[in-house]
Amino acid sequence: MEIQSINPTRKERRDRLVDNAIEAYQTLFRSVLERTQREIIPERIKKGMQMKKKRDEYGKNQRV
Repeated sequence: MEIQSINPTRKERRDRLVDNAIEAYQTLFRSVLERTQREIIPERIKKGMQMKKKRDEYGKNQRV
């Protein structure tokens, strides 16, 4: 970590705010991405398989 002066200049304060904001967004998006990979994608795959099964059953019933 870099040495911070006792009375930071405007640029130093702005830079620190920007760094904090970037870090916060990275943390947020990392957690959203992890949840997406862990929960949402498997749910969609499962739902897609159910739809495929229903479609196949419907198709079998229609053929004579």
